Amino acid sequence: MIKNSFFCLLIFLASGCATIQSLDIPSKKASSRELPFEFSKHDYAGIFHVHSRFSHDSKGRFDEIAAAAQKAGADFVVVTDHNTLRGLREKMDGFYGPTLVLIGSELSARAGHLSVLGIDKEIDASRELTEITREVKDSGGLSFVSHGESRHKPWSDWTVQPLTGMEIYNLASDVYQDGKFWVALKAMSLPPKMFFKSVLDKPEKYLRRWDDLLKSQPVTGIGAVDAHQKVRLFGRALDKYDTMFKVVQTHAWCERLTRRDILEAFRQGHVYVGFGLVRPARNFLFWAEKNGQKWLMGDTLEYDGGLKLKVYVPGGGEIRILKDGQVIYKIRAESAEIEPAGQGVYRTEVYYKKKLWILSNPVYLN
Repeated sequence: MIKNSFFCLLIFLASGCATIQSLDIPSKKASSRELPFEFSKHDYAGIFHVHSRFSHDSKGRFDEIAAAAQKAGADFVVVTDHNTLRGLREKMDGFYGPTLVLIGSELSARAGHLSVLGIDKEIDASRELTEITREVKDSGGLSFVSHGESRHKPWSDWTVQPLTGMEIYNLASDVYQDGKFWVALKAMSLPPKMFFKSVLDKPEKYLRRWDDLLKSQPVTGIGAVDAHQKVRLFGRALDKYDTMFKVVQTHAWCERLTRRDILEAFRQGHVYVGFGLVRPARNFLFWAEKNGQKWLMGDTLEYDGGLKLKVYVPGGGEIRILKDGQVIYKIRAESAEIEPAGQGVYRTEVYYKKKLWILSNPVYLN
């Protein structure tokens, strides 16, 4: 027994954030009631920031990634291998059954790690950061700061422009913020569900950084798993993607499940982060409305009298509406509606059984 536990500990410490995925947790059914009004867009759940065998620190195959995403109830998955678009060159993107695989790259830039999407050629990560983000934007692509408030690999230049967004939650960083050794001991002593709930924290530092950036510019917030699959024994993966894919997902509101539509939803900020470990979600929506016209989270509009901010939470929860990072309204319900208190950046947080469940992107009122 001791020998087996020691062997598990060694594998855990050697493999990094991937091994925690071998502790699988059961899938839950999403709270997915229909919206209370007709709407042309759909809620597509996605997994962001995944590494395949084309990264130096992963051995996962694309079919395994797609299968794990489907098992987690996701519609799409974004693969961001380190400093390469090899997966794109080898045509590994596209549909695997019902699951859409999108391919970007996680660049090891001077200021830290930057995930770029929607580009078709590789970028030299050693160049000046502004040159990189400008080339990405000019190519029609998107750029997101990866694990920017990580204990080990923080982002060092938050003034860079242009920038699409940032990870407002990174699961791997959350898990390992107290160090690999203690995480390993906890993983061996707790059942999988209890283990993940014990390490799942509200990303306070990330949210403070995000709110600070939002004072001067729109910044799309996304949730990342930062998943690898490193350890194989007799050809079988010991550290499957399955578990991490169930913990946190980024949902995109768009008309169709296509590469173009998903990337455009990310660009516009028509996305929200759902913590599926707390409770899977579908059809959450935060929007502004006046005279029947609707503006989704991520949209910018002029502040005007008669405008309403509305929230819909299938299944209900504790809804908090924030203005410029401060809570201005709180209610336990399935829906909420308020009149905005002037110009500002408005976003929502939803809690279920006192755990953070949903993070919306903002509505910007000028």
